[in-house]
Amino acid sequence: ALLDAAAVHIDELAPPEAGSASCAVDTQRAGDDSEQDEFGWFDMLDVDGPYGTAYLRPDTPRDIILMAGGSGLSPMVSIAKAAREFGLLAKKKLHFYYGAREQSDLFDVKSVLQDCANDLTFFPVLSQPLAAPVWVGEVGFLHDIVARDFCENLAQHDIYFAGPPVMARAIQKMAHELGTPMDQLYFDEFY
Repeated sequence: ALLDAAAVHIDELAPPEAGSASCAVDTQRAGDDSEQDEFGWFDMLDVDGPYGTAYLRPDTPRDIILMAGGSGLSPMVSIAKAAREFGLLAKKKLHFYYGAREQSDLFDVKSVLQDCANDLTFFPVLSQPLAAPVWVGEVGFLHDIVARDFCENLAQHDIYFAGPPVMARAIQKMAHELGTPMDQLYFDEFY
């Protein structure tokens, strides 16, 4: 399959298992997401990134907050799984926030997070939930929900996030306003 290399990116490689690697691939077309490119096994793709700092620091003394928007899910899942592999989830709390527009953008937590799903707290947040099916979860933007949940205690956490630049800027601003040092923020931006 021929894909526009500028429109395809692989978000993050998951921790390898038995010589394999997995990743999430996101394809986007300017102004039209109704038609998706299709590609198969062994098709050649040009990939880009990630270029940020969103990888696990296993020696952290703090609990962890993960925030993902859209295709930023993949690196945050990798960090959650790595935290479990390093044994961090036995002694630290991990709070995982995932932001999406509507219910159809959500995913099955247990199938994506697998073995570590029971060792963390997961919070789905919708910015524009549909009227049906009825949504009873959090509504708003990730940075607002996290600010409400942690307030002045935010600085007692390492914060990892991945998603669009507007989300990354909002999270950085919120963290700064709540007194979190910049060296506790680790992130990747996806365009």
